[in-house]
Amino acid sequence: MSDLFVGNVDSPLGELTLYKKDARLIRLDFDDSPLWLPAESAVRDESQFEAEFAQLTEYFSGARRTFELEIQLSLPRAESFRTQAQLMMAEIPYGETATYGELAAMVGRPKAARAIGTACATNPLPVVLPCHRVVAANNTLGGYSAGLWRKRYLIELESGFSS
Repeated sequence: MSDLFVGNVDSPLGELTLYKKDARLIRLDFDDSPLWLPAESAVRDESQFEAEFAQLTEYFSGARRTFELEIQLSLPRAESFRTQAQLMMAEIPYGETATYGELAAMVGRPKAARAIGTACATNPLPVVLPCHRVVAANNTLGGYSAGLWRKRYLIELESGFSS
C-alpha cells in the first residue's frame, strides 16, 4: 500500500491538487500545472486531506490568515537556502508583501534576491507557503509560476480581509 495520497479541492483559483506523504503535505498544484506524478504513484483518498481542505476553505473565505499544517519540503531546513526561503515566506504577514531583496535579507543572504526568485518559482506549496506575498523591488508583482492573475487575486484577497 502506498503512503502517498492525492486529493482535489475546488478553490477560487481553480481546482487544487494536494499530495501527502507520511501524513505531511508535500505539494499543492493548480489545475493547469503539469502533472507532478503519474496517477498510479498515489492513492486518491480525499479523507486524508480533511485539515488541508478545511484550512484552504477558511483561507479563501477570509477566516484564516495562517496555515497550521504538517508539511515536508524536499530538503531538510538546514541544508537548503531554497528551503529556508520557502519556509520564511510564511513569516511575511498576511495582507503584506516583501520584496525579493527583503526576503533574501530575512534569510540572512541580502544579496540573493535572484535566488529568492528561484525559491518562489519552485515553491511546492503555493498559498500555504505564500510566495505570492513576494514582489519586485519596485512593488510590482514580479513573477508567479501559476500565473500573475492568481498572484494578483491572492494579494487582493488578503488586502481585502487584512483590516
